[in-house]
Amino acid sequence: ALDRTQDEADRARLHLFAADVGDTAGHLAEARAHAEAALTLFDRVQDAVGAGRAAAALSYSTVGGNNATAVAIAEPRWLALEGVAGSGQARFELARALSSAHAGLGEFDIQVRYAGQMVILAEALGDPEALAYALASLGTAYFGSGAHHTGVILLEHAAEIAREHDLPIPLARALTNLAAFLNGRDLGAALQYAEQSRDVARRAGLQARLESSLLNGAVSLWCSGRLAEVAERLPEGLVATDPQSRIAWRTFEVWLAEARGEPLPGPVGDDETDSENSLAWLGMADLARARAVGDHGEAVRLAPIILEHLIAGTGIEDDFFLLWPVLVLTALDAGDLGLAERLLAPVATARPGQRPHAVTAQWHRLLGLLAAARGDDPEVAEREMLAGIDALAAFGAVA
Repeated sequence: ALDRTQDEADRARLHLFAADVGDTAGHLAEARAHAEAALTLFDRVQDAVGAGRAAAALSYSTVGGNNATAVAIAEPRWLALEGVAGSGQARFELARALSSAHAGLGEFDIQVRYAGQMVILAEALGDPEALAYALASLGTAYFGSGAHHTGVILLEHAAEIAREHDLPIPLARALTNLAAFLNGRDLGAALQYAEQSRDVARRAGLQARLESSLLNGAVSLWCSGRLAEVAERLPEGLVATDPQSRIAWRTFEVWLAEARGEPLPGPVGDDETDSENSLAWLGMADLARARAVGDHGEAVRLAPIILEHLIAGTGIEDDFFLLWPVLVLTALDAGDLGLAERLLAPVATARPGQRPHAVTAQWHRLLGLLAAARGDDPEVAEREMLAGIDALAAFGAVA
């Protein structure tokens, strides 16, 4: 169609459509190229609304790899369209891109603000698909901010709207995010949501959502001790188009090699990112390599850096319950009890209602280990360790 179309405005619209298709199919490089072409053409024909939509598509395709760039692309267009007639759809798409980019940067307050704007704009548009996206974005933002129950309500309602209107993309997204955030609170429910999201994504050909659902399912399986099933998913995960998924799968590759007693794969070095969560996963692979060769100095150097990325990424939600215990164990193995205490602090100071069940269980176990390492009352150390181990068993996770 592009070869047969000469009018620049029509070509811009075709490029924008192709960018959306490419993003849905997981062809991010092609999606970005089409979005850039659309943006250039919309600017050339002085269509500010079309340029806003193209900037949103370009920004969204950049999220995960370079969130700061995604913000830089979308924010000026968001401001330029304020008060412009007929810009509701473009501003909605820009708010969606900005909410996702700020989430990747760990800027929860800004993420919530843009997600709230998405809800207002979706209501004004009267579009069920936009509303499902908006509620899912706001629910995810609240999760990252520590409002767990509100996050679940919003994500479940987003999934309900998407099911009612047969909208596979927002449905898969809502289910994927429910799986991610429930992994630390209800392992069985999280795995069910991950499998539902996987099935929706496979049927609809949603590559990015399929990759996210496979990863969230792998987290559930790993914590359940079902390592063989994680290994079965590894080949597909390692060729993920989404950089955040690919980075996490490379860490799983390192962990699986460690569990089998095999040489650990080295860093690949082709995944540049400023996503706080992805930086934490990258650090975990480096930490495993340092521990494997007995480099305690490097291990204790990495542990607090990884914790900073985790806290910045999603607080003590999402993947925190899986990655954080390894950091504390690293400090204990190195005999650095002061570091172990500092690594425990974010959970110790959290309000009880904000601690996911798995985090609370691991906290008790780790407190017991720290007490034993300090030579505290053996009964206290044993009581804490057993409380944590029993809670993990009831949760369905392995220590």
